[in-house]
Amino acid sequence: MSDPTLHVAEEQPVADITLNDTSIAPARTVSRERALKSFRTGDSFFRWTTFSAAMFVLLLLGAIIASLIIGAWPALSTFGFGFITTERWSPAREIFGALAPIY
Repeated sequence: MSDPTLHVAEEQPVADITLNDTSIAPARTVSRERALKSFRTGDSFFRWTTFSAAMFVLLLLGAIIASLIIGAWPALSTFGFGFITTERWSPAREIFGALAPIY
């Protein structure tokens, strides 16, 4: 039976052993064109996914703006555009300005 412990004949720095070891197989070379071709499908999928997400965000933002305009339409049609630009608030005189609460 052999002894399971590791015996080293002489001590060498790990860097020397690593640099001088020829038992490692050389790296396989791949052409740049072939490597880029392998990424083409993933890049295309990523591009369309991010484009779709960006368009969805813009569509959602447009829907939010439309919803705000539709919700504000009764106040704007009753009190005019001054409702947004004036601060004066007098319920007795029916003068309402929303600039102070907005600001």
